Amino acid sequence: MKHVAGRRALRRGIALPLSAGLALLALPAGPASASSVDVATVDVGGSPQSVAVSPDGSHVYVATNLKVAVVDATTNTALTPISPTYAPTRVAVSPDGSVVYSTAQNDEALMLSNAQTGTTIKSITLDRFATPLAVVASPNGQRVYTGDFGTHSVTVVDALSQSKLTTIALGQSEYPRGLAISPDSSRLYVADDGSDAIAEIDTTTNTVLGLFPVGDRPFAVAVSPDGGRLYTANFGSRTVSVVDTSSKNVVATIPVGSMVRAVEVSPDGSRVFAANEGDNTVSVIDTKTNTVVETIATGDGPYALAMSPDGSRLYVANADAATISVVAFTPSKPTGVAATAGNAEVSATWTAPEYTGGQPITGYTATANPGGQTCQTAATTCTIKGLSNGTLYTVTVKATNSAGSSEASEPSNAVTPSAPSPVPGKATKLKAKATTSRVKTSWKAAPGATKYAVKMTGKNPKNRKVVKKMTTAKTRAVLKMKLRKRSQVKICVTPWNNSGAAKQICSVAKVK
Repeated sequence: MKHVAGRRALRRGIALPLSAGLALLALPAGPASASSVDVATVDVGGSPQSVAVSPDGSHVYVATNLKVAVVDATTNTALTPISPTYAPTRVAVSPDGSVVYSTAQNDEALMLSNAQTGTTIKSITLDRFATPLAVVASPNGQRVYTGDFGTHSVTVVDALSQSKLTTIALGQSEYPRGLAISPDSSRLYVADDGSDAIAEIDTTTNTVLGLFPVGDRPFAVAVSPDGGRLYTANFGSRTVSVVDTSSKNVVATIPVGSMVRAVEVSPDGSRVFAANEGDNTVSVIDTKTNTVVETIATGDGPYALAMSPDGSRLYVANADAATISVVAFTPSKPTGVAATAGNAEVSATWTAPEYTGGQPITGYTATANPGGQTCQTAATTCTIKGLSNGTLYTVTVKATNSAGSSEASEPSNAVTPSAPSPVPGKATKLKAKATTSRVKTSWKAAPGATKYAVKMTGKNPKNRKVVKKMTTAKTRAVLKMKLRKRSQVKICVTPWNNSGAAKQICSVAKVK
């Protein structure tokens, strides 16, 4: 692989010294998870170093150092490329999808191309020796920014007039590698390879608000959908830093792979992806726990990442393989599975997965253990039938989307199906005594009964019908109510258990 290492060294352009302790940081083992599915590998040629997806998710644009390759996201096939007048190494798309922006590492220009026709709209000249290593379009569609490594600055372009507005100086020791902009377009974040920090820029005043430290040699930065977190790809320390945008503090440092080059956040904010160029992998991070939950094998030299707007596809630009990998994700496993036993069956309920893989859950499969009997449903409950009474069962559940099925959930509580008890027998020897203020009644227990429903019907002192009901586990009851003297009351008792009710027994008493 010596030729690969050589190509990587050339791609880095202006090099800064690696940390002396780089080789001492162990890779995280992380819990393995079979949640990624390799959908396709698309040959785009050249050395793909940047990738962007159109806002409607229909097209993928890849800067290959020869052209901007265009890929149909439905068929995963290469279309007619966009061919600027120079070798493009970075690419972005306007929020409305009409313009493709591309830059070249060794040229001082930002090229604007028509996304539909591929024709050049305009070339905007940057400062001499700019060496733009990043480009980003603001979500509000008003600005485009380039990170100019060679001039330690950021160029601001008016996207509406398609003209250069200004250049923001960062300082002679600061080398911009990556750019990200807040969802409200108010802040621009610059991954500063020279100072191991993130520069924060106010996009209204075009001023640097300050620097806050992250890991060693941040090459890329991404913002969470709510704007509350930054994630930096720290090339030198093999980590991803998690930064609170309010306090500017690093709240977590996550070990990933070797030569982490790029970072991307899923549209729902639940996952972060880090491209590890040295390992030919992508680390998948759960943002709730800030841990690596999966490591995905990619093509040779994963250099850049982009995600479809719906979160259903991750695109990986493999610089040394001249390809992009198209990756889909199955859901995370369902949680909170609870089982209830019945007659030769178990009913299960559960909570839907926190991560859907960026696409709808199409169904669930619940499996009984032992035996393997299943039930399938689109809801979050179903009943597994055909089980053996007297056998102890647990239930696990898998969620499915168009990419495949999740891992099985944790087992439910253990339950034992059983045949229902017969309905109770009839109560006997019902007796009742009634006064104008109460009715006392008793009966002989019904076989198999667990409770009794008692109903009394009579007339109050105004000669109006009154009804009193109660439920008891005892074989006697006292019902307090005002009754008309010398009237009659009817008392009925119905035995019950879990299987149903027996026939009621009734008696009549005279009010004394």
